[in-house]
Amino acid sequence: QYYVDVIVNQENVGKARLSITPQEESANALCLSPEWLKAAGVPVRLEGYASTLDAAKQCYVLSRNPYTKVDFSYGSQSLVFSIPQSFLVSKTDPSRWDYGVPAARLKYSANASQTSGQSTSAYANADLMVNLGRWVLASNMSASRYADGSGEFTARDITLSTAISQVQGDLLLGKSQTRSALFSDFGFYGAALRSNSNMLPWEARGYAPLITGVANSTSRVTISQNGYTVYSKVVPPGPYQLDDVRSVGNGDLVVTVEDASGHKTTTVYPVTTLPTLLRPGEIEYNVAAGRKSSNYQLKKPFRDGESGTFWMGSVGYGFDSTTLNAASILHGKYQAGGVSVTQALGGFGAVSAGMNLSQAKYDNGDNKRGHSVSAKYAKSFSDSSDLQLLAYRYQSKGYVEFADFYSTDRYTRYNTKSRYEMRLSQRLGNSNLNLAGWQEDYWWMKGKATGGDVSLSTTILDGVSVFLNGSYSKRPYLDKPDYSTSLSFSIPFTLGGV
Repeated sequence: QYYVDVIVNQENVGKARLSITPQEESANALCLSPEWLKAAGVPVRLEGYASTLDAAKQCYVLSRNPYTKVDFSYGSQSLVFSIPQSFLVSKTDPSRWDYGVPAARLKYSANASQTSGQSTSAYANADLMVNLGRWVLASNMSASRYADGSGEFTARDITLSTAISQVQGDLLLGKSQTRSALFSDFGFYGAALRSNSNMLPWEARGYAPLITGVANSTSRVTISQNGYTVYSKVVPPGPYQLDDVRSVGNGDLVVTVEDASGHKTTTVYPVTTLPTLLRPGEIEYNVAAGRKSSNYQLKKPFRDGESGTFWMGSVGYGFDSTTLNAASILHGKYQAGGVSVTQALGGFGAVSAGMNLSQAKYDNGDNKRGHSVSAKYAKSFSDSSDLQLLAYRYQSKGYVEFADFYSTDRYTRYNTKSRYEMRLSQRLGNSNLNLAGWQEDYWWMKGKATGGDVSLSTTILDGVSVFLNGSYSKRPYLDKPDYSTSLSFSIPFTLGGV
């Protein structure tokens, strides 16, 4: 029996007691149990070593894998593993987390104005956060005083939350907002359990494609995008699977593999992302229960028709190049469900499609049933030009979002029938140009609503930023369209070296 240093791919992961039987010594092949590997801190994916399992002894002879080496050094008393990167577990250790120190933070702002008629109005906003043990109290509150002397106190959120590492999520209690990729968000009083991407390593947050391959020898894998190196790692011989590439935007990923002899191979991965696209193996979930509240006032938190408890659940899962989402809402007088699929198309961009069904019952006995379908497309044309989003949504006459549902009111004013939306972005040297436009029509109203905006940002002189924005909108229930323009500057205090 030996007390050995355990070294995995040139990294010391700890010490462990190791027993070597005469049979193992003569065969020069160790049979290691899953319990020993876990206790020794060897981060190996045993499902990749199913063929090396000794069923009688219930242990693994890892060295039977042609890409894996397990060497015991009697002189240094060390057990050295060379394991292909794709067979390693990549994750953070929740036992090293902490909940911070007791603290409080208050951010506030206030303003007041007085008209020529001596009437005064004022507004104040406060953002409070208190951390005590594992719990966090957070609230966004505001107070207003109007020119007629009336006033109100409102709160958008008042939550008590705590992190739960076992499910990589947060438990929230109080007044909050729902989160769902398929339904419109709404405020509610109750409880929610939702995933928190901040519990993932920073390089595992957001979408990035899964980079795989086989290294013939110890090799360096370098990934670049738009001329910048975004990732570099040395991998041992054998198959590798890079699932820790940080979130990337639109544009080709150029993967260069340089082996021990200096030979280089290059592979190009075209990348276009959509907000609903998750990286392979990532799970995003949200479960909530409570009572809907569309009113920010604390004295009267609920509107008529908002009685009854709702239950909502949504989940998204990322496959190699596909993401599936599903969600449902259950209420005594309202039920809805939806599914969507998002597909990365490589050089052709990315596309998503979804469908929702809803059923609503009203106090006067009326029932509404309907459906909604949507589609989105994104494409990166070059390193400097993106079609960020081309979207279409159609809602049948009977479709109702739970955010707009009130059992006392069966008339959904300005009920949207269809909506088109497009956004383009163009980089021009140190300038950025963004264009957007939309059009929608309604079931209960003639005419169409249209709108658009254009924005330009650039840097001049020595760090002075200039922002120019213009927008247009036309509603069928208004006589004239609205126009607006703005010009702003951001000047650093260090301008001119001062």
